Amino acid sequence: MTVDKAEMWRTGIGMLTLGHEAVSNGRDGNLDMSEVYAAYSLLRRTFTDFDLDSPPEVPADSLDATYEAITDVADMYSERLDFLLLGIFYGFNKVVAAYLEDCPGADIGAILRRVALNPPALN
Repeated sequence: MTVDKAEMWRTGIGMLTLGHEAVSNGRDGNLDMSEVYAAYSLLRRTFTDFDLDSPPEVPADSLDATYEAITDVADMYSERLDFLLLGIFYGFNKVVAAYLEDCPGADIGAILRRVALNPPALN
């Protein structure tokens, strides 16, 4: 399985963009959590949407047990990922709020779009 690093980069920036827009639209106290969940779901789906092929060295009679073990690990990873992503999202929006206090006219969405279109060299 190969990872498209540039696509993952853009998805991460896209999640931050959607989350920021949701928080910005809700600054009047009417935060639309569906937008926040949409941003979060986008990133989570990117991390958890993958296919597993059975390696030829796994005997056919062991596939069910192998799949169950992989599913258990994926569930544990997924729970950790949930809290990691929520922490990133929360921290990012706190930094944005502080930045906007210093630069009230800053267009955070435009900054994020530029970053998404110009990823660094990803090895």
